Amino acid sequence: YYCTTGTTAPTPCPPGTFCQGSNTQPVPCDAGTFNRNFSATSCSQCAAGYICSPGGVADYVAGTYYAAPSLYACANESGGAVAWTREKTTNGSYVAGTVVTDVDGSAYVSGSVSRASMGDYQVVLTKYSAAGREMWTSVLSSESAPVAAQGMAVASTGSVYVGIKRESGWSVLRVSSCGQEEWRVDHADPLESQARLGLAVGGDAVLVAWTNVSGSTTVRQYTIDDKLVWEQVMIAEAAGAR
Repeated sequence: YYCTTGTTAPTPCPPGTFCQGSNTQPVPCDAGTFNRNFSATSCSQCAAGYICSPGGVADYVAGTYYAAPSLYACANESGGAVAWTREKTTNGSYVAGTVVTDVDGSAYVSGSVSRASMGDYQVVLTKYSAAGREMWTSVLSSESAPVAAQGMAVASTGSVYVGIKRESGWSVLRVSSCGQEEWRVDHADPLESQARLGLAVGGDAVLVAWTNVSGSTTVRQYTIDDKLVWEQVMIAEAAGAR
């Protein structure tokens, strides 16, 4: 038990801590130890095959943890537990692009598939349910030159906006929550080799940003129906500026 200033009754030390008498606050378990019981006077050694770091965990064996109440205000009892893992298998070399989630907890993962020996390069989008089940995979682009999936955002309507970077420029596609392409914008302005395509969605606005080979950065706003609203170009003042 522990007693704070002005208390009229002792408080049991919570899981993740221990008390040895005359404590004004519970003492968190040391790293490498854990405790899942109230009113403990010591913590147990972390079991073989598990990592207890930081200490003060409540139950690593069950895959969950939380720190002592009032000691760590940001503790999350569901944190640290792996809900699911999926390995993407493709007929080629796969490079992940971006991952986003929607309001239902579904996950969208963009990526590029390269089959250089066949001269085939694709950008694909996969949707997983909140439980980790693969819902669908759509091929968004199939080209004869290298392409990369860059930038992705989910609108409140459920549509997914995916960016594609290629040697000759970029594309932004709107894809339905069922995997069908709804519209696309193509723009021929090659990006600087190290630059990434920026993409964001808010309300009725779709924002796209990129830095081209000349070092100039452009920001565009489109409506959710692919109409250009405005464009702002920031000219690089010196070579190599981004």
